[in-house]
Amino acid sequence: IAICLCIIAFELIKKRKTSMDIVSLLIIMLASTMHSTAWVFLLVFVIRYIKPGKNVVIFSGIITLLMFLFIDDLVIFGNDALGRGYVSGRYVGNTFGGLIPIAIYLAALILCYLAWIHDNSIIEDYALDIEMMIFGLCLYILRYNTVIFERISFYFTPVICVVLPVAITRQRKAAERKIIIAVCISIAIILFMYRATQQFGEYEF
Repeated sequence: IAICLCIIAFELIKKRKTSMDIVSLLIIMLASTMHSTAWVFLLVFVIRYIKPGKNVVIFSGIITLLMFLFIDDLVIFGNDALGRGYVSGRYVGNTFGGLIPIAIYLAALILCYLAWIHDNSIIEDYALDIEMMIFGLCLYILRYNTVIFERISFYFTPVICVVLPVAITRQRKAAERKIIIAVCISIAIILFMYRATQQFGEYEF
């Protein structure tokens, strides 16, 4: 529910109006009463002033590496601030399962770049969505140190539902779009069958 509320706030933040910012802030505050990590969504107010580009990708990568170096201190700070008991340096879950979302996020960003080569408007029209995707990807990668960053990344990565379709439809050739769509559908079916046959039963965190 907290993530859904933040997504609603996100749509208001994109309007870049003071009245909408106030309403979105109230919504984020409401979300934080349901899950304390919702406060991290306030970063969107900063992210919206950053234009996607090569420098942003490089900077995000450097920040991610630095966070790996200081992640123990970050987790301790987060536990103290939020009253939690998360542990760093311990990965929980299927390694392959974590790589799949990372590959999908990277593919979406690559498609955005390919679309941008011949259509600059994709950056102008979906700058904040793409920036959210980059930021969410960086947080998701940190899941391999502590699961809390996977949970936090879920506030940002839902924009894949917008970024990926837009990146596909903005490809220049119709034939390329059809191929990409066919590949996406095939991968979705394969992943569903894998989940259904190999991981059926109670989900464990």
